[in-house]
Amino acid sequence: MNLSELSTESRPREAVSALRLAPLVLVAFFAFGESLLLAYSTYSDSSVDSGGTVRGWGVADVTNYYMYHYAYVRTTLTSPTGRSSSSGTLSARNYIRADVSLASNFELGNFTTTSDHDADCAAMGHFIDCFSSRYIDIGHSVNWLKFSHFDENQELCIYKLSLNPGCNPTCRAETDAWHEPCYGYVEIWKYYWRWQGSGTRHCLPLPGLK
Repeated sequence: MNLSELSTESRPREAVSALRLAPLVLVAFFAFGESLLLAYSTYSDSSVDSGGTVRGWGVADVTNYYMYHYAYVRTTLTSPTGRSSSSGTLSARNYIRADVSLASNFELGNFTTTSDHDADCAAMGHFIDCFSSRYIDIGHSVNWLKFSHFDENQELCIYKLSLNPGCNPTCRAETDAWHEPCYGYVEIWKYYWRWQGSGTRHCLPLPGLK
């Protein structure tokens, strides 16, 4: 059936139906069309600074310049022994970041950052409710050095890094050391390392332990 076959009575009804559908089409466009163009982002991350402080953060980015969005995040950092620091729930339009931190206290193991992310839209209501986490693994390396020789010029007992089984640390001392007396092994140069699940471990001097 084409339009010419419609009765004069049915044409206005068709027009009214089309008008009623128009708002739904617009809402669908903004809800789904815009989401294809914009990449919303929710994540957690963490790091360790040179002083041994572990820092974690959580982000909710739902920026959309066509709609009124509000972002929420609550982030918690937990140490291997159960110590924790929480941001509480923070919110802002479009983008919010929550930062937390803990002194490492030389604890070994996983420091875990977890975040709850939410977002609301003025037109569509609640549209994001998700969870993210990130851990950073912290350990320490003890370098065992073995007596090598006596340096007559410096009159020092020179020790070199021992790589015998059981003495191969994650973080190696890069220089020789002198120590007395001139025999055996010596424990020296402690490091802590941090690792986030992939790539190379990053070695840094362990604060307060030499």
